[in-house]
Amino acid sequence: MPEFRFYPELFECRTKLLDVLEDNDYQWLSHFSAVDLVHEAYGLEVCGIKDEEDAIYIDSIFHALFPDWKYGCRCLKDYGDRDVGWRVKRCRDQEQGESWQRV
Repeated sequence: MPEFRFYPELFECRTKLLDVLEDNDYQWLSHFSAVDLVHEAYGLEVCGIKDEEDAIYIDSIFHALFPDWKYGCRCLKDYGDRDVGWRVKRCRDQEQGESWQRV
């Protein structure tokens, strides 16, 4: 079992991303449902994005804000009750057991 890692500075990264998304007219709970921390790979994930075009643009914002975070994915979650929609995930480190692609 991998060791749990905790990076408190990711909370600041999350706040920074939320601010930049708002500056680009993306409102929390209107355009996406959550921004989650990904401690195991030092990253963030924007969940529940309603439109694919918004997911692509949010990914570009993500890349501009954190250019050193080279690992990530963009995918559609179309099942369940929580955070249905597009997901954009970007991380500095490659997550163990994930088939990540550099995006």
